[in-house]
This record gives sequence, structure tokens and C-alpha cells, in this order.
Amino acid sequence: MYGHKLAAAIRVSGKVLREDGDKVYLPFGSEYSVYLKNLDTVRVLVTVSIDGKDISNDTRQFIVSPGGTLELERFLPNGNIHAGNRFRFIERTSGIEEHRGIGIEDGIVRIEYQFEQKVYSTPRRYLSPIRSHSDSWHSKVSLNNSMSASAGLEEPRGLNGVAGIAGERCFGIASGMTQSYYHTDMPDFTETSAEPSGITAEGSVSEQKFNLVSGFPLQAEKYSLVLRLLGKTEAAVVTKPFTVKMKSSCHNCGHTIRGFSKFCPECGTGLEVVQ
Repeated sequence: MYGHKLAAAIRVSGKVLREDGDKVYLPFGSEYSVYLKNLDTVRVLVTVSIDGKDISNDTRQFIVSPGGTLELERFLPNGNIHAGNRFRFIERTSGIEEHRGIGIEDGIVRIEYQFEQKVYSTPRRYLSPIRSHSDSWHSKVSLNNSMSASAGLEEPRGLNGVAGIAGERCFGIASGMTQSYYHTDMPDFTETSAEPSGITAEGSVSEQKFNLVSGFPLQAEKYSLVLRLLGKTEAAVVTKPFTVKMKSSCHNCGHTIRGFSKFCPECGTGLEVVQ
């Protein structure tokens, strides 16, 4: 899924899953990750929520460098930067519903982000001696009253430095920053019997590590992306993740099917066959 200069995808076993609009199908029991790519020339500050809850309990936000990527595979309980449980997608059974209840955002991965404020360097004005008709020297002062002993341009003003990546699988997190939320027009998440939601629970332990870095000025515009995880189609339970490289085929004519068509475009056979 692509938003304003940010791409997001769900990955299972390192493979990107194909999207059907905002829907992503994967088997119940799968451990997955949220993969982000910053397509802008400045840093971006990201908040990730799953099933309506911030994955770091509202204590941390993530920074993705210009043109860089970030793959989140685990929860950060209370902002724990050293270890946590992976994201595991499970079926929301009747027992879970009775004990936990049903959330309006169950099965929803929400990515909210805000880009770094762009700072443009302004040339520094300098004194330029000119000779008047009376042969006396005067100083021509710049419009902004900035003065320098030498001609040239001012070096670009620096922003707060970001700590470098400290080893494999370590990504920057902005600490001590106030979170801000913005919601674009959201799709209808009303539950239907044809597409029961799953939820994301704690999976195996991951030692994906993060390092704390400084914050930076942000642009006023805020954006969000939403993906919905489903473990069932209208006809059957999903048995394997549908990746972008996988292609199904019609069982009658063998025509290769692209995307999530319900009928074969070649012979018209229904592709959602009840077993």
C-alpha cells in the first residue's frame, strides 16, 4: 500500500503479501511483520497501531531515514528496545470473544506518520564596498541586516542529530516526543459473517533491537495508512499467505489469474469453490 511518500506492506517469512484493496489475507497462526519504506528526502516519524493499540504502549515512535526502510516484527512492551513478542495473527474464536470482547479495530494495522520539516538554507548577505561620486567608501548593508567578514553562502543549518544504526536490525526511535494522531477517511470496519476478523496476539520472542535518537521539527501535515488482516475469504479459510509473486489458475481452463478475481476472465468459472 502506498500513501503520501510512504509505502507499507505486510510480510510473512520475508515475503511481501499481495493486497486486495486494503485487505491482506494470511493463515491464522502466521507470524508477520510490518514493512515500511520512506520515499521522501527527509526523515519520517511513524506510529504503528494494531487492533487499536499502539505497539509500544504509547511510549515510542519510530524514525525511518530518507529513502530507508524499517521492518517491525514485534511489540515493544512499555517501550522495551531490547526484546519483545512477535506479531502473531490468530483467529478470534468465540472463547476469545467472550473473554476479551470484540474490538471495532480488530484485525486492523494502522500506520500514522509525519515528515520532518524541511529547512532551506538562506544565503548570508555580506558587505560590498562601492565608491561614491565623492570618492568616499560606504557600506551596502544586506536586506536582512546579516553581516559577514567574507563573501559566500551560509552553511545549511543543522537539525538535531540522529544516532547511527548500531548494528544489524537496530532502528531509531524518537524519545520524549508528544504523539499526535490524525485519521483520514476510514473504510467501514463493520464485521460481516463472510469475513470474520482475526486478532494479533503475542508470538515467539524476538530480540529485534532499537536505539534511542533525538527528535526533530515536523511538518504540519499528518497522514495515515490502514491495512486489514483476514484469515478467511468468502469461501474458505486461508491455508497459505498470498504473496505478490504467487498466481492462481483456473481449474477448468488453466488460465492464470491475477489479483483476487472471483471469476475466471477466460471461461467464466467461479474461483471461490466451496469444499
